[in-house]
Amino acid sequence: MKQFLSFLICCSVFFTANSQTTVIIGNQGTQFSAGGAVNNDANLNINYIRFQTVYTAAELSAAGMVANSEITDIAFLILNASNLPLTNYTIRMGHTTATNLTYPISATLTTVRNPADYTPIKNPSVSTWDTSLNLDNHFVWNGYDNIVIDICSGPNSTSNTPNSAAVYPYTKGYRQGNSPCRYYPFEIYNYRPAIQLTFITTCTTPTALSIGSITT
Repeated sequence: MKQFLSFLICCSVFFTANSQTTVIIGNQGTQFSAGGAVNNDANLNINYIRFQTVYTAAELSAAGMVANSEITDIAFLILNASNLPLTNYTIRMGHTTATNLTYPISATLTTVRNPADYTPIKNPSVSTWDTSLNLDNHFVWNGYDNIVIDICSGPNSTSNTPNSAAVYPYTKGYRQGNSPCRYYPFEIYNYRPAIQLTFITTCTTPTALSIGSITT
């Protein structure tokens, strides 16, 4: 009986070792509004989105992520919503040593959100986020590289009251292009989207367990 109780305690420790955390990367005090990853501006004839941005390993570590943390969801802070769907909205992620978007990033990328329509939602408070971008495939961070987020969408209907999301100053923080997925984004901006990441931190699986008696 005592051995069985010991086994249950071990299982309880193991299965509760996973914890889900939500963090924000972005300077909340210096926000601006830009189309960026959700752009569909009719005035600029933006009917495709081709977008890349990076977040550094130092930022991820400061947010509490460790090696093998799994990113399950991302969210942008939507400041204006056109209520029109962005078609085939696809998100890919990958590891990179680049700290900015001086050049387009051509690293091996993994599709984490399969192509599907996405309609940005404007929340009533700047303290809340559009949390509808759940990832179909979790992204596992290696613990030391920066990460690139690569987005493409289209063709999209444009709007005279286009989508916009919160960004903050960051040198060469993102690239954007009005082009299909097969092309790299060509325009560089000295901003970067504020982003909310939800991740799971998983403890290393024990390699051996011993069942002993509990002394009472």
